[in-house]
Amino acid sequence: MEIRARIEKSFGDFTLFADFEVMGDRIGIFGRSGSGKSTLVGLLAGLDQPDRGEIFLDGECVFSSSKGINVPAHRRRVGMVFQQPALFPHLSVKANLLYGFRRCAAPHRRLDDLELVETSLKLEGLLKRGVNNLSGGEKQRVALGRAVLANPRLLVMDEPLSALDDDLKFQIIPYIRSVSEEFHIPYLFISHSLTEMRLLTDEVIVLEGGQVERQTSTEMLARELMGTGLAGYMNA
Repeated sequence: MEIRARIEKSFGDFTLFADFEVMGDRIGIFGRSGSGKSTLVGLLAGLDQPDRGEIFLDGECVFSSSKGINVPAHRRRVGMVFQQPALFPHLSVKANLLYGFRRCAAPHRRLDDLELVETSLKLEGLLKRGVNNLSGGEKQRVALGRAVLANPRLLVMDEPLSALDDDLKFQIIPYIRSVSEEFHIPYLFISHSLTEMRLLTDEVIVLEGGQVERQTSTEMLARELMGTGLAGYMNA
């Protein structure tokens, strides 16, 4: 996946200016709370509109203020997994999983095997259950499965582990890695945790104060933060 963006967005006293080009299957967006991470991914996914600039996903221009292009979120084919699973409480696990698939246009349905996704995410025994009776980790696995079955060209995960305790985090991480590898879906992983970055990403865009501070490899970032003594703070 190649992502190119040069965009600006202001909210009151906060302005995000992001100018970067990145390529890879496991890309991280890293920074402190309030640095603009969620704002950036919302703009990339089409959940919000930049004030100005351009966004390209794999060579396709999905936003250009100068050319009047703004591809709607549902046509950008970006699957979203949030901090809170945002499952439909009135639907069963199976119905939640199929929701994204049914909204995916037939030409983009590379993956149509519900059983394969169920097996990969260990959801087989949960399909008939209501989502209100699931644990936090189970809910996140369902949310991940729903996003995968929507057949996205890019999966965006916005702090999906931050609401889980450490035991559940380390249970979910292998599932995130496996669905990306097994179903060949590149992802953007957003977090302020260096540990999560090291386990789930290869390249990282670092945000600070609404701007791209630098772009580097995950291991280079880890060495830099450990050298400055900030690694513990960023894992808090």
